[in-house]
Amino acid sequence: MSKIHIKNIYCLLTSYDEPYKRDMDVKINGNTIEKIERNLPQEEGYDIVDASICVVTPGFVNTHHHFYQMLTRNIPAIQNAKLFDWFIYLYELWKKLSSTHHYLQ
Repeated sequence: MSKIHIKNIYCLLTSYDEPYKRDMDVKINGNTIEKIERNLPQEEGYDIVDASICVVTPGFVNTHHHFYQMLTRNIPAIQNAKLFDWFIYLYELWKKLSSTHHYLQ
C-alpha cells in the first residue's frame, strides 16, 4: 500500500457544509485518509507531495471531463436549469478551456 503526505495545501475542500481550509496537510495510507492537520511531521515511508499551489478535494476520484465541471458548478444562472439548458450555458464556458487550464487544476 502506498503512503502519501500532501503538504502545505493551498486550498483543501473537505465538505460542502464546511468552508475551505488553507495550509493544511493530509496523510493517506492506502485508501484511508489518516490525518488532516496543519504542519504534520514527515514520517519515513510516505511519498511527499507539495500542494502549495493546488486545490485538494478528497473523494473526487473521477478526473476525466467532469473534473473541470466542478469549477463551474456554482454559477447562479444555472443552479435550477434543466439539463439541456445547463449544458448549453456551460458548454460556452468549457469550449474555451485550454490545456493550460487543465494543467492548473
